[in-house]
Amino acid sequence: MELQARVRAAHARLADPADGEALHEFRVAVRRLRSWLDIDAVLPGKLVPARVRKLLRSLAKASNVSRDDEVLAEWLAVRRAASAVQHDDAVDWLLARIEELRQGDVGRLHAKLDRDFGKAMASLDEHLPWYTVRRHVHRGEQGETLAASLAALLRLDGGRLQRRLAAVHACADDKAIHRVRIAVKRLRYHLEPVADALTSAPDALVRLRILQDLLGDHHDGMVWMGIVRSFEAQAPNEGIRRGLGKIVARIERRRERRFASLEDEWLAAAAATWRQ
Repeated sequence: MELQARVRAAHARLADPADGEALHEFRVAVRRLRSWLDIDAVLPGKLVPARVRKLLRSLAKASNVSRDDEVLAEWLAVRRAASAVQHDDAVDWLLARIEELRQGDVGRLHAKLDRDFGKAMASLDEHLPWYTVRRHVHRGEQGETLAASLAALLRLDGGRLQRRLAAVHACADDKAIHRVRIAVKRLRYHLEPVADALTSAPDALVRLRILQDLLGDHHDGMVWMGIVRSFEAQAPNEGIRRGLGKIVARIERRRERRFASLEDEWLAAAAATWRQ
C-alpha cells in the first residue's frame, strides 16, 4: 500500500512539464509496485486480480518510449554542451526530431494514463488491504511466515539471475542482456523493503545497482541506435547523414565499454562474484 502511494505521488508530478524527473520517478514507482506484487507467487492467495497486473504492465510499457526519447536527448545535449562532438549540425537536427517524437509519445502516454490509471488505483484500493490466511478446521493456521515466503522468492530470483548471466557471451547478445537486466531489477526490488533486517543486504544492493546501471546503459545504447537510424532516411543532406552515422558509432563504443565492464566484473568471475 505504501508502494501504491508512491505511484500516486509520482503520477501527480507528471502534471508539471517542468519536472524533469517526474517520468523517471513514475516508472520506478510502478516497477517497484509490480515487483512487490510478485510475492504472491509464494503466498496462499493472489494479492490482486490479473487485470490489475495487466493495467500496471500496460502503463509501464506506455512510458517506455517517452523515457527512451528523454534520456537520449539528455545524453546528446550534454555532449553538445561539452563540445564533445564534431558533428553539431547533426546533433541539433536530431535533437529537434527527438523533441517532435517525444511530444507525440508524451501525448499518447497521458491519454493512456487518463484511461487506465484510475482503474488500476481503484482496484488496488479494493484488494491490497486484504490478504489470505489458510486455516485448517482442526490444526489451525497453515502456511509459512512472510519471512519464509520472501526467502523462497529471493531464492527464485537468485537462481533466475544466475541462469540469465550464464546465457550472456557477447556484446551483441541484446535479448539475453535485457533478460539479465529484468532479473536484476526483480531481485533488487524484492530485497529493498527488508534490507534493514538483513546484515549483508545493503552491500548486495550496492552491487546489484551497479550491475543494473551497466545493463541499463547497454540497453539504452541498443534503443538509441534504433532511434537514430530511424531518422537517417529523413536527413536533409549528406553532412547530417554522416553525422548521424558518427553518433551511432559513438553509442556503439559506449555499449562496448559497458559490456567490457560487465564481462570483467560479472561474467569472467561469475561464481566468485555470486558468492560475494
